[in-house]
Amino acid sequence: MKSILPLLDGSNTIFCNGPDVTDTSLVEAFAKMSYASTESGLNNFTMVTIVSPNVTQLPENVFGKIHFQNIVIEDSPKLHDIHSNAFRGTEHDVQRLEIRDTPVIVHNGGGHNVFHAINSLKNVEIVRIENTGLYSVPSGAFRYLPKLRELSIRKGKVERVESHAFQFLPQLEHLNLDHNLITKIGDTAFDLDLIGIPNLDNRFHLNLDYNQLTVDSLWERPDLLAHLGNRYNNTISLYNNSITFLSEYTFKDFLSRYQNSVDVILDCHSCENYWLVNSGLNRTRNEQTMTCSNQIYGLYQPNNFDDC
Repeated sequence: MKSILPLLDGSNTIFCNGPDVTDTSLVEAFAKMSYASTESGLNNFTMVTIVSPNVTQLPENVFGKIHFQNIVIEDSPKLHDIHSNAFRGTEHDVQRLEIRDTPVIVHNGGGHNVFHAINSLKNVEIVRIENTGLYSVPSGAFRYLPKLRELSIRKGKVERVESHAFQFLPQLEHLNLDHNLITKIGDTAFDLDLIGIPNLDNRFHLNLDYNQLTVDSLWERPDLLAHLGNRYNNTISLYNNSITFLSEYTFKDFLSRYQNSVDVILDCHSCENYWLVNSGLNRTRNEQTMTCSNQIYGLYQPNNFDDC
């Protein structure tokens, strides 16, 4: 199969690109490579890329005995299904997984579940999912991934993030959920750290910019941010949502920690925001991260809350 060839220029990459790459030819090619590797010993590669208009699924053990550190799947308009055991054989090798511009969905029967496949990658450090067919992030979608540092599910159609969607991710520093259609986030969706394992050296940034969150989405949700873990610095970005004030019941405990912050544009005349300037919070931090929608002056401008 001419479309699957390891590069010989030192990059140690296998490209599975072009219309000749189909469900059958993909499996056959890696089966042949696996057989040949028993004699040659050539079964460890830096990267595999899959770019095909005709691949519809990644079946169980698709790569046979071939091992990769990086897997990139992109621009494959018919690829909907990834088997739970698709990465079997290389699951301990993968450090980076990217799926973009490909309509992957959660499952379609037959043992297919992209999140189960990702959770098999116990040494993965970076997962980037962009512009796929995912409409929700279910409970247990990402759990027990001890080395994961960066996770992106962005530029897509995600509407809901369920409770316990992100569990036991003690090294996670960046969670990017921006440019989706999110209206609902379940309680304890961000249950990041194992109990009793502090992570004071880590910082965590949650990007929820450019979604469809409203005041009601985050109203009186004390459990929403209670399980981010013992991070030194937690930041949440909420730009370009329909949020004009922050619920005290949701955000007060979070913002009471000196280094935590929320990047947001607020209505600085709304009495619902009065608690932000009247609760002994970090003024310098709030002035830097909270912008007023209705004036050029900041949150602490005199007369903002005269009627409250």
